[in-house]
Amino acid sequence: MALLLSATVFAEKTEIRLRRSATVSDGSICLADIADIRTDSAENRNRLAGLVVAQIPPNAQTFSIGFCDIGRSLALAQINPAQVDIYGASYCRLNLDRQSTPTNNDGETETSPAGFSDVSRQEEDAAARADTLGDELGRMVAQAAGWPQDQLKIQWRCDNPEWLEQPADKNRFEIKPCSTVTLGEVSFDVVDRQPERVGAQQGKSVVRVRGNVELLCQSVVSARDLLPGEVVTEKDVKLVPRRINNLRDLAFSDTQMVLGQEIARSLPSETVIRSSMIRKLILVKRNQNVALRSQVGQVQISVEGTALDNGAGGDLVQVRYGNKNKTVVRGRVTGPGFVVVTDEIPDEAVEVTAAAAAKPYPESQTVPRKNNDRQD
Repeated sequence: MALLLSATVFAEKTEIRLRRSATVSDGSICLADIADIRTDSAENRNRLAGLVVAQIPPNAQTFSIGFCDIGRSLALAQINPAQVDIYGASYCRLNLDRQSTPTNNDGETETSPAGFSDVSRQEEDAAARADTLGDELGRMVAQAAGWPQDQLKIQWRCDNPEWLEQPADKNRFEIKPCSTVTLGEVSFDVVDRQPERVGAQQGKSVVRVRGNVELLCQSVVSARDLLPGEVVTEKDVKLVPRRINNLRDLAFSDTQMVLGQEIARSLPSETVIRSSMIRKLILVKRNQNVALRSQVGQVQISVEGTALDNGAGGDLVQVRYGNKNKTVVRGRVTGPGFVVVTDEIPDEAVEVTAAAAAKPYPESQTVPRKNNDRQD
């Protein structure tokens, strides 16, 4: 009954990301000391942060805490481990930061036992903090997939889990990808060149390691119900964190990429917005009269023309203008019914406009035609 009640409290998505290493002092180790906690409830976050997961033995030089230790602590605290997503390093290797020199029961400074020097203790500490095979595999995936390693969640599995915690000494392991290294399922064949160090009881020097790779990303979602034809504003969208295991699930990662766009179909609140759900807002329509503008030196030319294409903000469209509408130029849409010319204006138009700059001319006057446009 207690577990059922706890599961109700932790019904929202809760994640615990175990760090590879941490520096702690003697005494109790809380979950916040060794892991990053993500949950929607501040109350549950504080409860998990203060959860005691281990006690450091008095004379320990190295110490590790793994998934099993966290799961056991959750169960003792009447929190159903099945409701919590635990990932990251398989073990967190602890660096013990003792503030004073250890003493024995007589108050004398302890010395290293015969045959066990401070150097060997330092080597043990270094080994405890060394990168493991699991760490090396994670780096390979991040490099191949092109994503920062801290944004990837990888859950490794193999027949002999001890392999994943073996120090990845230089040239010790030969790693061969057996699948495309990307999001989703990946697999590797790992050859241990020193099989006597691990797995000797199984008589194996090769193991198949499989993993599930997920990416933590930010995605734009609808902040309210949106109807077709609505223009997206800042209050209509928001960014939320998501985990995906397929590149096809990637969506917009910046709200600026959808602002000013038009909704193509009805979108309920909290919907991840994809490119097929929006379209550019048409500011200029085909056969619409538009204001055609161009800058020639210090003179700005503004004439009326007819758009030959539909265009959204920033799109290039063709505009026809002049007597008998025979002159066609390209321009960029800058607003509703406004186009700025990107093509060159005919030379005679520049000369006439510059000469007439000192005196205004009627708005109905158009830019002079080219020679081949004049009537006989």
